[in-house]
Amino acid sequence: EEWWHSLYNEDMANDVSISGKLYILFSIMKMCNDIGDKLLVFSQSLLSLNVIEHFLGRFHDLGEGSPFRSELGFNSWEQGRDYLRLDGSTAAQTRKAMSEAFNRVDDLRLRLFLISTKAGGLGVNLPRLIGWSSSTWNPSHDIQSIFRTYRFGQTKPVYVYRLVAQGTMEEKIYDRQVTKQSLSQRVVDEHQIDRHFKADDLIQLYTLNVDTFDPDSDPATRFVLPKDGILADLLAKEARWISRYHLHDSLLENIESEVLTEEERREAWREYEDERTYRPPPPPPQQQNQSGASAAAAASMAYAQQMYQQQLRMQQWQQMQQQQ
Repeated sequence: EEWWHSLYNEDMANDVSISGKLYILFSIMKMCNDIGDKLLVFSQSLLSLNVIEHFLGRFHDLGEGSPFRSELGFNSWEQGRDYLRLDGSTAAQTRKAMSEAFNRVDDLRLRLFLISTKAGGLGVNLPRLIGWSSSTWNPSHDIQSIFRTYRFGQTKPVYVYRLVAQGTMEEKIYDRQVTKQSLSQRVVDEHQIDRHFKADDLIQLYTLNVDTFDPDSDPATRFVLPKDGILADLLAKEARWISRYHLHDSLLENIESEVLTEEERREAWREYEDERTYRPPPPPPQQQNQSGASAAAAASMAYAQQMYQQQLRMQQWQQMQQQQ
């Protein structure tokens, strides 16, 4: 008998809250659905893709009763119509057709692409990517996943989210990725390498020091307001699931001018809440290039405008369906 049998019961198979990563994944999917953004999910694990598909099927059966129901988008999850899956078993000739179908801007329903990291060697034109369990000892795999999303001719900004489970080996793997990338940049830039591998590093790989936090604490005291509207909404609404976040590139360089004080963080979040609540008109063009808190607030307004535009697109799509 496996060690986990005594801890498991059948109800857990359909409880998405058992996994914080699953909960955050489906929350992002719901928000993207609201504004009409398409989404890529890369994973090294085929079993993880199976689990995601299991819950998609369950949400499809629940329909309007789904806990991640979109108010503006679609709530069905049929493979081939609402989402696609690409892994090593997908024929080469089928992959091109799948990519072309997913890139159709007039198809609002086909909005999710599940991809096995090593098998998904294709370029697609869409704005958001989630690295589900793509952290490997070799950082080039994750980098390749990113550039399979962003290619020449890209018409939208690309947002990449890497989901890492706190207190697991994933944290150690991700830290090792950052170390390897940093080392690579030092070599390419011909900088002096001061860091050397030590035997103690092997021991530290299996020593986990988990950061604790109060899940009910105010997000404004824990997080710097991001410029991405979806991430800002996620931090505001689902902070209990998130230990911390950071920009990946910020680990490879130190820019002291971008560090905000606690009061500046609070002010940024106050501006964000005001914009999210009152939905003000967009600022004049000369104000849209501001940095810091004002830029983050502008991103929040852009997110609200996207939701409104998605509602209009949905109405137009429904009218076209009725005419057909």
